[in-house]
Amino acid sequence: MIILILINLLFIMYVYMKYYKFSINDVTTKIEDEDSIILGYIQDNGINNSADLILAEIIELNIKKYIAIEYNKENMDKYNYTIKQNIDINSDNLKRHELLIMNFLFSNKMEITKKELEEKLNNTFQLYNIQFNEINELINAKLITQGIIDIEKRNSIAKISKKYIKTSIILIAIVCIISILKIIPSSLLYVLIYILEKLVVGILIFKASIYTNEGQSLKYKIDNYKIKLKNKEFLTNNNTMENIVLNKEFANSIALHINTQAKEAFINNSIIQNATKTSQKTAIIVFMFFVAITLLGIIIALITSLLPKGAIFWIYLVIALIIAGVADVTLAKKK
Repeated sequence: MIILILINLLFIMYVYMKYYKFSINDVTTKIEDEDSIILGYIQDNGINNSADLILAEIIELNIKKYIAIEYNKENMDKYNYTIKQNIDINSDNLKRHELLIMNFLFSNKMEITKKELEEKLNNTFQLYNIQFNEINELINAKLITQGIIDIEKRNSIAKISKKYIKTSIILIAIVCIISILKIIPSSLLYVLIYILEKLVVGILIFKASIYTNEGQSLKYKIDNYKIKLKNKEFLTNNNTMENIVLNKEFANSIALHINTQAKEAFINNSIIQNATKTSQKTAIIVFMFFVAITLLGIIIALITSLLPKGAIFWIYLVIALIIAGVADVTLAKKK
């Protein structure tokens, strides 16, 4: 058991040295001029809340005059607006990801209201991973071409993740069985340390960077830029929403998931929060699954430690039969 713990420690060191050690270089890229959606994608390490990136791109399109966000000064609701199409969808000036956003906004009309935009977001935020997958692929391809994303490193992380998950489940099961049946003398503390190490490695792999040294330096610069934007207030007595939606820093702040008073005035923030909750739910479910397996193993280990070996055999036989029965029923339903 101690050998397995030491092997896991070495693997933790290997993952950390390979995917977390970077030489931070001085990049010349002026990030303030980069597309907001690109900044958000890099800062999120490829795992993004598409809702914020789409909103940031809408502001960017307004700044470029491809659309017009118009506020009605005579309306009692000073934060209400209409978005109008200002450019031909077939224009060569539109980048591919901009065209996709234009199609999202103006699928069958030339203008939409704030309420209609909120309805679009509210009706589709659960489908972002599908609906905007093409945008993510386009941005990803661009960053690979620019040498920001390391394609070999990304493929390596994907392969090691799949192998590690499979081997982890098998090894944790073996370790628990060995401990429960007392085939090899082992301490419950050692089992807990081993499982904890597995969780640490899993988190390290999940959060591993897919960027080159240059890309990581750019991400470091974006992180510092985000800190600066957090202290900036856009909506003031001298700055109306009509001016703010022409402010590039406002678009950048949305892409970097900064919740400001101006953002809440631009869009119903509960919609974005729902989108964020949906994207987080999967990660929570996976984490709870591993926690449940760990707790189940510990509980069974504690129960069986008080029982004679004969009883332990029959408990495992019953568990095996139940699992086999559930599997048979599941397959029969699928047929």
